Amino acid sequence: MILYRMAKEDRCREMSASGKADRWNFATDPCLHVKDHPAMCLVESDLVTGLFTVPDGYMIVEYDVPDSIIWISEEQLPVGWDQFPFGFETREFGSALLRQAEKLVLAFPSPEMSHQWNYLVNLRHPLANEIKIKKVYPPNRKKQSPSGM
Repeated sequence: MILYRMAKEDRCREMSASGKADRWNFATDPCLHVKDHPAMCLVESDLVTGLFTVPDGYMIVEYDVPDSIIWISEEQLPVGWDQFPFGFETREFGSALLRQAEKLVLAFPSPEMSHQWNYLVNLRHPLANEIKIKKVYPPNRKKQSPSGM
């Protein structure tokens, strides 16, 4: 499967987590937060920053990820999973799944947009070593990729 994330240019070739906690994980459970389309990376950035622009110094990273995914339905999620601010329960739920490492990718319903998914790639899963970076490119047409990929 092909998945995407927006990452700072100086870190875009690293296969590492941000080291920060998020809605679905504690900082101690490393994972990549990725999307199924590059445009969703931009939407997520706008939702988080409120800037409605591409932050300077960021690139889109396209990954080829082994097909090992578990789809989490809304019915499986803790109460309040779609609230902002989100609670401790969502981190506890997602981190527990990451620690079980049943599948490489966890797919959660997007709390912001219906019919969209948020994906977490478990960097502790054995298949994480098989993830390949296919391309790195700027999210807009004005900038050039440093790699030429």
